[in-house]
Amino acid sequence: MSAPCTRGAAPQRSTPHGRSGAPGPGLGMAGLTLLAGLLGGGLAEAEDARRDKRPAALQAQAGLAGSAGADRAEERDGAAVYAQVCAACHGDGTLGAPRFGDVRRWRGLIKEGLDDLVPSALAGIRAMPPRGGDATLTDRDVARAVIHMTNAAGARFAEPSAAQLDRWAAKAERRLRKAATKAGGAPAAVASPATSANSANSANAASPARQNTP
Repeated sequence: MSAPCTRGAAPQRSTPHGRSGAPGPGLGMAGLTLLAGLLGGGLAEAEDARRDKRPAALQAQAGLAGSAGADRAEERDGAAVYAQVCAACHGDGTLGAPRFGDVRRWRGLIKEGLDDLVPSALAGIRAMPPRGGDATLTDRDVARAVIHMTNAAGARFAEPSAAQLDRWAAKAERRLRKAATKAGGAPAAVASPATSANSANSANAASPARQNTP
């Protein structure tokens, strides 16, 4: 006897996952993950190869840019330089230094302007050694410290430009050369304070009482 046939019902067939039809959910996700990993690894290798093929000049330029960024990050503002170096004397007026915040004492110095004050700080003046005795300070560090102290006494000096820093460094060098000549040294041996703070310290120490005053 033949089995009864149900009209309108299609025969049912089971399809194993992954052989035909839509892939099973587990295999589909695993396949996509594997594909993404392969593509990602290939892109990373391609980017590394592209960087390696850059001209040496461009690679060096990129390195210099990174180095410059690090240098900028290490720059100190005027308040930090004052606290670390200048406060030892300017905090309480030690050795006749104008005390921080003493408006009356700073008023006359402010009138002289940064064109005189910063070179004096770079080259040293009277009991003050070049750069306040800290050879690691840059020209900009010193200028910012001077601006911080003068502005605390009522000045309104702004961040110095590169041209101003160059002018002040040149003026400080002339003062150092003059001091070295008076002390009997060889002016040609006195290096620029912007490039050799140690030489500046030596020149000033040779005759601390005979430094050129503002």
